[in-house]
Amino acid sequence: NPETDLPRHDCLVLLYSCYQPFGNELGRRIVVMKKIAQYDEAKRSDYAKTIWINGAASAEKCANLRDKIVEKAKQKPGYEERAAIRKQKRKAHKESKKEEKRAKKQQTTQEA
Repeated sequence: NPETDLPRHDCLVLLYSCYQPFGNELGRRIVVMKKIAQYDEAKRSDYAKTIWINGAASAEKCANLRDKIVEKAKQKPGYEERAAIRKQKRKAHKESKKEEKRAKKQQTTQEA
């Protein structure tokens, strides 16, 4: 919920919040804010108290999000097999890029 789950700041105003769902549980959000006042270091503790409307509950939803997503994915059947395949593909792609770089370097050396 953008009204409660997005951080707030006295120096910023929310202009846009656009949500793109990925599936049943996940999605991403782009947030555009406009600066309406200069930051005052003396008010730092006041700012911190008003960042999250629901306090720690909202902050916790956003904290360590990547870790939470990975943990949930690990619980799904076949995760280990798919993870091994992805790792193998990344390794092959990395090696392919290295080989391309070597070939290009060798070609440049031969032309010179």
